[in-house]
Amino acid sequence: MTPAGQPAGGAAQDFALTAGPSGDLYPGALVRVPVTASNPYPFDILFAGVSATVSSGSPANCPATATNIAVGAYQGPPALPLAVPRGQSRTAGYIPVSMPGSVAQACQGVTFTLHLQGTATKAKP
Repeated sequence: MTPAGQPAGGAAQDFALTAGPSGDLYPGALVRVPVTASNPYPFDILFAGVSATVSSGSPANCPATATNIAVGAYQGPPALPLAVPRGQSRTAGYIPVSMPGSVAQACQGVTFTLHLQGTATKAKP
């Protein structure tokens, strides 16, 4: 996943955010999806924020709505912004994802995809 970053004094550029494995999601469950920020640039960045949306592998039968799945706000530690040195990756906090106990039966076995979008700035030397 490649969200847009905004280095200081320049146009939007890309850096990578990845969501790690989180375990099984089932009715009543809450999973913590770990987030990693990767910096492909020859300068340090400050990873400043991340948000997430979710889509369903079966939107007609099990739409990605709050009645079937909920995605929360970023949780630390570490708190953001997080320094990510040039050419390196850093594990950040996590995105909480839950499935209500009242989820539709049609959601059994459906794969949900988490889409991350983040912001970063060029770190000052």
